Amino acid sequence: MPKRASLGEQRNEHQLATVRHFRRSKQVLVADSELELGSVLDQVLAADLANSSAAPGGEASWPAIRVDSIRSEFVS
Repeated sequence: MPKRASLGEQRNEHQLATVRHFRRSKQVLVADSELELGSVLDQVLAADLANSSAAPGGEASWPAIRVDSIRSEFVS
């Protein structure tokens, strides 16, 4: 989630340009606001669970555990 100068969180909007770059690369999922954070976390969990189901034991990896922790902390 980029910090925004318009909200007094940064001195300029450089993080918005960085987010546009990451979004084009398809390597990073981006939440533009706290309202989108839950949806992005769901995408991360779904991808991790899909990958772990093919692994021996089918256990969720540490990223999934960390995402659950972030969700409980920041998403209501």
